[in-house]
Amino acid sequence: MQYKITILYLNYIVSQLILPLSRLLLYLSKAMQLKVIAEGVEAMEQKEFLMQQGCQEIQGYLYSKPVAATEMTELLQTKAFSKT
Repeated sequence: MQYKITILYLNYIVSQLILPLSRLLLYLSKAMQLKVIAEGVEAMEQKEFLMQQGCQEIQGYLYSKPVAATEMTELLQTKAFSKT
């Protein structure tokens, strides 16, 4: 099972008002042994927060714009993706 966090939520995830709720949702997901996937991550601040809270996968414009499957192979071969 997995829990996906979408861009509508991510826009507010690092705001001081929503931080406690964000931490709670990520904690509950971990406690339920759910794989957490954050979609629509656009800012390094969002990525850093999510990684600190144990989010396993991050997707979004921070890494790449959406591409077709055929383009993805080429992208992966020519661009070095960093996990940092």
